[in-house]
Amino acid sequence: MRDLNGAYARAFNERHKRKDHVFGHRYSSKVIESEDQYEATVEYIVDNPLHHGFVRRLDQWRWTSGRPSVR
Repeated sequence: MRDLNGAYARAFNERHKRKDHVFGHRYSSKVIESEDQYEATVEYIVDNPLHHGFVRRLDQWRWTSGRPSVR
């Protein structure tokens, strides 16, 4: 991932005449310590396309196996 992100960042910065970090913070991970945290994490991942307006209904997002949207 480091090499892939590094190559992309260099190309992006060159193309857009930038020198700042493209991705902001480095990748990080956190330990999920409870069932509630696990469920919240899965819900966040599944609902992300809806939250960011990529689709109006979850079943329109072709890369998910999540439940249909109830929103």
